[in-house]
Amino acid sequence: MADLLPVHSGYRFQEIKAPHTERTLSDGQNPPDGIALNYFLKDTTDKFAKITILKDGNIIQEMEVPHKVGMNRIWWDLRHKAPIKAVLRTLPPDKPWVKFDKDSTRRPVTWDLDLMGGLLGPRATPGKYTAQIEVNGEKKSQTFEVLKDPNAKNLATDLEEQVAFSLQLRDALNQTVTLINELEVIRKQTADLLKNTPEKQRKKYQNLLKIKHLTCGYLNKLLPIYQPNCTTFT
Repeated sequence: MADLLPVHSGYRFQEIKAPHTERTLSDGQNPPDGIALNYFLKDTTDKFAKITILKDGNIIQEMEVPHKVGMNRIWWDLRHKAPIKAVLRTLPPDKPWVKFDKDSTRRPVTWDLDLMGGLLGPRATPGKYTAQIEVNGEKKSQTFEVLKDPNAKNLATDLEEQVAFSLQLRDALNQTVTLINELEVIRKQTADLLKNTPEKQRKKYQNLLKIKHLTCGYLNKLLPIYQPNCTTFT
């Protein structure tokens, strides 16, 4: 059984970076930006409860929240779903310091590039939203409103156009990353097969070698930032 408490409206403040100053022990701590979602779990057999943010019936964000009996609170940061991340399944032989994670995959590393903003979903526009919690198939909902920054000069229509364009970019990026992940699966399977094939018999697998080099070329075009040349993939 789950209960989602009434959700207070919140402001979509424009991000303004203040001059950097050193923190002291007397500094206060502001709450996170976004909307606080408070829910009560009486008992459940699920390890996670799911909270979905919707607008006009469309899913804006989905969050799996830890299972904890009693009162719980999470924050929605007012963002849409983030872009998909590329998952690489092979190691570059000329970079011995690169290691796999525990799941035998690795994430691309961006040296000297500040791309963190690009890994976040676009911020939602002002308007009315619905928060829905689901536990064991039971759903409870609460409505709330995201308010426009009162100090912002731009019109609501400008924000809607901006976010719509950002979502198009995110979806295009997701298509590219999906292709990268599919190519990496093929590349991993090909590399494993060639690795387990004796050297004298590899001539029989010329097509596999062609596939290996083709995926190498495609990945270099799709990931020029992370992998500067084809030799990285061989």
